[in-house]
Amino acid sequence: MSKLEEMENAAKAAGIAFDAKTAMFMLNYKSVPKKRRVGFVGYGFLGKNLVQMILEDSKAQNIMELAFVVDLMSPNVVIDDPSLPDHVKIANLDNWESYNADLIVEVAHPSISTLWGAKFLEHADYLLASTTAFADKPTEELLKTAANKPNGHGLYMAAGALFGSLDIQKMSDMGKLSGLRVVMKKHPLSLYPTPGTEAFHLNEAAKSSESEGGEVLLFDGTVRNLANLFPRNVNTICTAAIAAWSSVGMDNSTACVITDSNLEKMI
Repeated sequence: MSKLEEMENAAKAAGIAFDAKTAMFMLNYKSVPKKRRVGFVGYGFLGKNLVQMILEDSKAQNIMELAFVVDLMSPNVVIDDPSLPDHVKIANLDNWESYNADLIVEVAHPSISTLWGAKFLEHADYLLASTTAFADKPTEELLKTAANKPNGHGLYMAAGALFGSLDIQKMSDMGKLSGLRVVMKKHPLSLYPTPGTEAFHLNEAAKSSESEGGEVLLFDGTVRNLANLFPRNVNTICTAAIAAWSSVGMDNSTACVITDSNLEKMI
């Protein structure tokens, strides 16, 4: 028996007039989910790709729409981009609330979370790519407090290249994770330690044509200290430490960074 026939029989049993056209409409009707309005802070390589996905991908367009796009470091890259609708272009965050974003995505710099993260969470969900922001203890506490408010807004981090992040989180939450250590090896041309530090000078020496190659230890210590030294390279490692938030966290997770000019791929 078809669904339509079931509805007809039920109507007869209840003594209700049955209208086939109305019944068919009800069977075929699917509620249209509210599109999530997404604001982007940062319009570099990653930001542009994510924005273009919303503008061009039909599946993305079914569930998302742009609220605003801003790049605080280089406002003109947004304002002068002809591919962006004019109504989503903004040069600063002075009136960001008026754009009614449901989700704000940071793909710019850790300082965005320090200066704006808690404010964003008052009005929207917040997804940050620069997880090195958590290396700054006051920022970490500020975001934790804002995310724990009962306003329905959450703090999110993309797993990125960290396969197994959910497993780390589960083990941590279950009390089965007593330690976390990550070893990263990269070619010196792909590492960007903070200028003026010992790690910077060692990495520069490894780049030199006079270098014989081989492994050079640049760092071995806590993830919190690592994030300050390699703010552009270690978001994935920081995400691992954040996934273990309830147990080891940033202060008890450790990492080792090694540079090697003989490497052709990251390890």
